Amino acid sequence: YRVLMEKLTEEVRRKIRTGRAFSFIMIDIDDFKRVNDRYGHLEGSRLIAQMGPLLRTACRTDSTDICFRYGGEEFSILLTETTMEEAEAVAERIRKAVDEYPFTVKVSHPTEIVSVSLGVSCMSGDKQKSITELINEADIALYQAKASGKNRVVCYADGCGMPAASTADRKGLP
Repeated sequence: YRVLMEKLTEEVRRKIRTGRAFSFIMIDIDDFKRVNDRYGHLEGSRLIAQMGPLLRTACRTDSTDICFRYGGEEFSILLTETTMEEAEAVAERIRKAVDEYPFTVKVSHPTEIVSVSLGVSCMSGDKQKSITELINEADIALYQAKASGKNRVVCYADGCGMPAASTADRKGLP
């Protein structure tokens, strides 16, 4: 958590200095409690251990995206010099990568589906916000993704207090 806060502070300073946007993604493994309850905490831990390398692989290789384990079954990604639209594309790529990844829990239990919900926030334009606000916005968007059926990306819309519809929602896709 300390390293995440340090990196976010650095990115806020860079944004103030250069005016370049940056984004933040919160990721939560859908129905993780069910995995723990059904297969035990060891299987849950194995699933979490597989998620970190998958997230790093799904991030942009030509950038300085930084992945963090936020806590429990939550992860976060700091995307430097990234607009909301670019961050949404990265988040959707991550969602699809998780859908397609052969997690051990899937191999041991082929009927088990592993998916993630993602909330995206961005610091851009002239409006300054605190790191806490940025994280809270991503968290609000994440929980909107879960409330909207899980396994989806939702972007927080600045100034309205509610998340914007995700690309999948705008296109009528699941």
